[in-house]
Amino acid sequence: MTDRIVEEMRPFFDPKAVAIVGATDKKGKVGNVIFENFKRNKENGVFKGNIYPVNPKLEEIDGYKVYKSVEELPDDTDLAVISIPAPSVPETMREIAKKGIKSVVIITGGFGELGEEGKKLEREIYEIAKANGIDWAAGAGIGIGKMVSYGNKLDVDDADLMEYFLHDDGINVVTFYIEGVKDGRKFIESAKKITKVKPVIALKSGRTEYGAKAASSHTGSLAGADTIYDAVFKQTGIIRAEDFEHMFDLAKAFAALKGKLPKGDRIGIITDGGGAGVMASDAVAKFGLRMANLSEETIKFLKENFPPHAVAGNPTDVVGDTDAERYRIAIEAFTKDPNVDAIVIIVLFQVPLLEEEKIIDILAEYQKKSDKPIVAVAMGGRKTDRYARMLEERGVPVYPTPERGVRAMAGLVRYAQYLKKGGGL
Repeated sequence: MTDRIVEEMRPFFDPKAVAIVGATDKKGKVGNVIFENFKRNKENGVFKGNIYPVNPKLEEIDGYKVYKSVEELPDDTDLAVISIPAPSVPETMREIAKKGIKSVVIITGGFGELGEEGKKLEREIYEIAKANGIDWAAGAGIGIGKMVSYGNKLDVDDADLMEYFLHDDGINVVTFYIEGVKDGRKFIESAKKITKVKPVIALKSGRTEYGAKAASSHTGSLAGADTIYDAVFKQTGIIRAEDFEHMFDLAKAFAALKGKLPKGDRIGIITDGGGAGVMASDAVAKFGLRMANLSEETIKFLKENFPPHAVAGNPTDVVGDTDAERYRIAIEAFTKDPNVDAIVIIVLFQVPLLEEEKIIDILAEYQKKSDKPIVAVAMGGRKTDRYARMLEERGVPVYPTPERGVRAMAGLVRYAQYLKKGGGL
């Protein structure tokens, strides 16, 4: 079953050739935007397949031959992207079936989300797909990749995608946006399998009465009681994101740390700004974590190596006259302390004596050699953004506020707890 899903979905992610049905040279039209995206990605080497625009009214678009119909397409076509009015889709699907193309993305509104007539059209298309072995992903907008945000899910659904990503070695973290699940048992089974291997982050909308109603009108499916989804996510190890910002913050942490997870929920905080340390401490409590109680050996080591005005504790405040070496002393102590499971390091690059490139080297060094995950927090403007990018290029995830840094760490802790308990929170 899994092998079949992986093989059937391969053309969605790595097609030999894509046909763009409804491609146009009219700028701003969906068919043109899709064509331009494929063309640009082919030119920069991201997409390596062939591109075949289909439009009976055109001869060529930007130097690409335009095919009059699906029937004329070359035989290597294994993915079709349809961007034409909904009433014309069934006939196009029949042509695609006759041609033998098995993977179809439909970027068209006007199906189940628009009432009974749209649902009838949707059922007709589904029957064509089912009868001809087509894998169909459809809706008013579709994106398939590390984040999946798409529509009516008549055939390909979230469970299928999780099965696919489970066996894709190029993907380390899976994030997806979800409004509702049509086959709960299938979803739970797929989720339990993938979360034992890779973290899965879900952004579930429709939390409120208004949101659930909007979700129903958007995709024509019921969002369901939000408390049920919360329970399912906890049962299957899926980490629930509060919003897009949270989802990407989590994904960044998991991707940067490459499987390095905290052994517990005891957080150590190092900062060169006292106020930022207080905010991080509040966030630790807010997100259900614990402040680590530093060992006597750690406190003694810090006091012996710090100037009298620096604060040896948790948070450890290296204060505003710090240099990079003082940070190294604190990080060395925290990484060796058995009472610390994970470290949040706040760096205010604005302090006058801090050697920026040296502190970046130190954080990258300890991120690499320590078995404890480290996330950094850097607040500031353009100068800070530049150093944050340098840190992230070295494998240290960076966040613009203490709360976001701690919240991302909380996601790592929750996933680690799920794995430790053998797949159950």
